[in-house]
Amino acid sequence: MSIARHLGAASVVAMLSACSSGLSIVHEAALAGQFRDARLGDETADVHARFAEVGTPLSGTVVRQEFAGGTVLDQLSMAAGAEFRDVVESDGIRALFIERSDAAPESAILVVATSTAASDFFSSEGASVFDAVLTSDGAAVVLRDAGAGCHMQWLDRQGEATDAVSLDDTLCTHTLRLTAGRPGNTVAFTTDTQTGVATAEGARAWDGGGDLLTWDALSDSVVVAWKGETEIRAWFEDGLESWYTDIGQAVESLDALGGAGVIGLATTVGSNGRIVLLESVTGSAVTAIDVPVPGRAISAGSAGTHVALTLDEELHLFSVDLTGAP
Repeated sequence: MSIARHLGAASVVAMLSACSSGLSIVHEAALAGQFRDARLGDETADVHARFAEVGTPLSGTVVRQEFAGGTVLDQLSMAAGAEFRDVVESDGIRALFIERSDAAPESAILVVATSTAASDFFSSEGASVFDAVLTSDGAAVVLRDAGAGCHMQWLDRQGEATDAVSLDDTLCTHTLRLTAGRPGNTVAFTTDTQTGVATAEGARAWDGGGDLLTWDALSDSVVVAWKGETEIRAWFEDGLESWYTDIGQAVESLDALGGAGVIGLATTVGSNGRIVLLESVTGSAVTAIDVPVPGRAISAGSAGTHVALTLDEELHLFSVDLTGAP
């Protein structure tokens, strides 16, 4: 089923009738193809994603594609197993990949790509790598080795080690996921049992985990949920719970809209999908829009004006107007 075929004028009017007064989510563009790990970054006119034509197997190809005309602006042929982990576009495009080898799957090489080239950024040299993200000054990676144990290491833009903090050994698990508190170098994390925040001054973790997380820059808090579950939690940097909500529909993906104070959710409602926007300070729902099929993932632009929804064989861009928000 194709949203492109179902988002006619009547459908759009019906969808927008569910939006709160003064708020709107409007469908702007669609791209055909299998898009995975799609990220809007700072420039919402285009998207970075792993890509394959419909009917062909997914490979390591990563594109930067323009939404308006569908033009592919950049294309990288990465190793099929390379994990496309993060992207920023302020002060130049930087896309982060984690590459592992079959011979040493625990260790990894971090690769940073620009619009013209990709190069090795950091090698763990035998240490186990659990996750990595980009920061304002470079990147952060969680490692475990015999000398330093489980720890988070910050790297500058040349891949040189700067600050590091120790983490509890239980955090070095393959359920660990990181998200960056950009702008800045704060990093939040979650596992299946714990959530926390790390800075160069130290790290704090508390009970309560998930497999979906994002960082809200307005409230300086980390938001966590379980894929397929209905509950969402947010904590401040010190571990104090900011809010909790049960939205009554399965959350498939979530992402923060930059400093706009809004969390975007892709949810499943029966056989249909929905985009829901929550106020990041309270967790209250402020608006929603229904879509004909459940979305696989949502990505929000850091400017706070757009979200992209990934379907099995399409990618859709929605503009978000929050000018009427209370």
